[in-house]
Amino acid sequence: MSGYAFVIASCCSCGVMICCNPNTVPSIRMLNGKPDESGSREPLCRGCAEALNVAKVKAGLDAVPIRPDAYDAIPEEELPF
Repeated sequence: MSGYAFVIASCCSCGVMICCNPNTVPSIRMLNGKPDESGSREPLCRGCAEALNVAKVKAGLDAVPIRPDAYDAIPEEELPF
């Protein structure tokens, strides 16, 4: 029998708790609470991901994709751990 799962995490930008698909949720690299390319990937809530995309597009950069399943449950066999 197969089940579904989602990860409960806090947004690395605003701290709100989110339920997300760990394989597809938008994320940024953070180190010591600040964006840093040498840090680990941390999830963003939908609102912060959308705000980041507005800022990136204004700066002439590519938006971070927000997949339709980013905040949905996934089949448990797809969990990365």
